[in-house]
Amino acid sequence: METKEKICLIRKSLGWSQEVLGSTINLSQSQYGRIENSRSKFCISKFEEICKIWDITQAEFHSMSVDGLCDTIKERQKKKPPGSST
Repeated sequence: METKEKICLIRKSLGWSQEVLGSTINLSQSQYGRIENSRSKFCISKFEEICKIWDITQAEFHSMSVDGLCDTIKERQKKKPPGSST
């Protein structure tokens, strides 16, 4: 599975819109949508930002299943103090 496909599945499973995820990495919904739809390239820096936002490592992203990643992201988000951004 391609990285952008996996990110799309995780995004949807977490209930995030393209607009929400795009805005967290400084892209408009249309810019982010073009990446998911293979009309724009997905650069490594944006991938790194998404991993940071979701509080996962790149190694975890590549080695875990979508379901496992979603569970990990949700669990780590619960443990963050209120008002923390990352």
